[in-house]
Amino acid sequence: MLYSMGRKKKDDKDLLNFLRKTRFIPKQVGIKWSKAMAQRMQENYTDRLTNQGRGGDTAEPLSSATYKIYSQMGNPDGSGVINHLSIIPLKNKNTMGHAMVIASGQPTMIAIVQNNGVTIGVTEKMRGFLAHQGIFLRQSTIAINIPGRKSFELALRKTQQESPRILRKIMKQWWDKNVHN
Repeated sequence: MLYSMGRKKKDDKDLLNFLRKTRFIPKQVGIKWSKAMAQRMQENYTDRLTNQGRGGDTAEPLSSATYKIYSQMGNPDGSGVINHLSIIPLKNKNTMGHAMVIASGQPTMIAIVQNNGVTIGVTEKMRGFLAHQGIFLRQSTIAINIPGRKSFELALRKTQQESPRILRKIMKQWWDKNVHN
């Protein structure tokens, strides 16, 4: 069903028939849609990071030790990544679009670890650092497992599900402004 802005159903049918016959999306609609999708991805990803992906389909809550490290050395809300998100225009010879990106460097590494997880081998230096923070590892602990929270993947999946609705809304606005006056 097409996005309806309180207009007659016939308007929706006219737009649908137009799209079926022409099979094209006007350039200005495509640009507006790509920017809207990049913005929506940024919103969805920020939400996932802020909530640390908590829920039935993701990893368990932070351990008390991890939370202690975060509270002393950084925020458990993904702000190391959130503060580096931006939307950039992408342009080549024939097309133009937009993308949500994470600045390269440490925020990118953090985002990858948060999404995919990692297992880190424990060294004596790490043991000493954690002990200094008040976190004592058992002598038998040889690795620390940070579970992936799939924040990026889940935000991308949600954004892809929202995409047709957003495109219909933008296309309907273009139709009303340019064709159906």
